[in-house]
Amino acid sequence: VTRTFRALQDNRALNGGRFSSLQKAVAEESGERVVIQYSRLATGANAGASLVQEGEPADNLEHETVESISIDDVLEEFVPADRPVVLKLDVEGMEVPALRGATRLAGRDWLLIYEDHGNDVSCRATEFVLTLDASLFLVTRQGKVHRVDTLDRVRKFKTDSRTGYNFFAASRGGVFEKRLAEAASA
Repeated sequence: VTRTFRALQDNRALNGGRFSSLQKAVAEESGERVVIQYSRLATGANAGASLVQEGEPADNLEHETVESISIDDVLEEFVPADRPVVLKLDVEGMEVPALRGATRLAGRDWLLIYEDHGNDVSCRATEFVLTLDASLFLVTRQGKVHRVDTLDRVRKFKTDSRTGYNFFAASRGGVFEKRLAEAASA
């Protein structure tokens, strides 16, 4: 939302403009119009936004329309093909469509950090990530790293339906996988 983007722009300025920022919604395809709705009471510390997938936004919520961009198009524009990629994805339940737009990760060294929420017993995001050529890890709140290779193991860790759990997927054979595997075996 615009308010959050302004805070990002302020952060960018404080960091000497060392990174680029885009006010777009990550989606499977670029150039689509996406409606984002959020509470009028939301603050910068509250991740209360969601995408409107069908119909109109709720009357009691603020909403904005932004253009979508695929991960592939972000990579094309901003990340040289020979550079590793670290992707922190927080798209309020739209991880699978966003990741469908990330076909250019193939053949690169990459790390994906995403949330699989405790209230999603089907583990949709992780189910999709397990189809990628990647190794999957969970980092607990205590900092312990666990290798995860099945949805049953994911469900074992997701014990609180009110909590989001951070997972890390790394391309096989890359430096990110190596470091996570070392941490998991420690």
